[in-house]
Amino acid sequence: MTQKKDRRITQTEDAFIRDDLEQMKFAQNYNRWLYSLVEPFIGQRVLEIGPGIGNMTGLMLNHVELLVGMEPNPYCVDVLKDLMPKSSNYTILHTKIEDGDTAALKSYRFDTILCMNVLEHIENDVSVLKTFEEILSTGGKVVLLVPAMPVAFGPIDQAVGHFRRYTARTMKKALAETNLKLQTIFYTNFLGFWGWLFNAKVRRSVRQNEGQIQLFDSLVPILSRLEKIIHPPIGLSLITVAIKEE
Repeated sequence: MTQKKDRRITQTEDAFIRDDLEQMKFAQNYNRWLYSLVEPFIGQRVLEIGPGIGNMTGLMLNHVELLVGMEPNPYCVDVLKDLMPKSSNYTILHTKIEDGDTAALKSYRFDTILCMNVLEHIENDVSVLKTFEEILSTGGKVVLLVPAMPVAFGPIDQAVGHFRRYTARTMKKALAETNLKLQTIFYTNFLGFWGWLFNAKVRRSVRQNEGQIQLFDSLVPILSRLEKIIHPPIGLSLITVAIKEE
């Protein structure tokens, strides 16, 4: 009998990760919404951890002075090289943050580390947060978007290599083990949480459904306006911003 892959181990070399991100490439309203939520916290010299196939990179590239993408998955790197223009302000580093050259990264003088839907893929998340702190320039910000609500953890999370889903409490606990100071933390995508929960606990889905993605993406313009008025108490994602003080 073939042993089932543990993508927490194989995700950095598995084509499935690229294919999963390809599904989300066409959710343009959703991608723009997520970017709009983190954009106010992004500076000019940015390290993007795990850009994948560039769903956020393309939205950010022309608005920053320097953008460095650190991506370990070779299938994703190939897509990034094809999609991103050869530009003096963009660099791809084919490595994991855990294996990065900290001294070399510090030399970029990053004022922002953007980490969207990546921290949950890393077993020792606190160690990586400490690395972020070391790399950042003083006054710089770590901007995190992670999947939220452990109750919604299901087969899709396992299939894409998630170690966990977060709550505001568990994220604060992780940050408390560093010297990074919390600036803001909030949930987003209330409706998406219920859809993910249904897929995880009822349908037991192992892949995202393209029809569901398209339907949800069509609702995003309404949902994003509603969440500006009513801040959800829970959501599919959790956004956190922390600062490196002197």
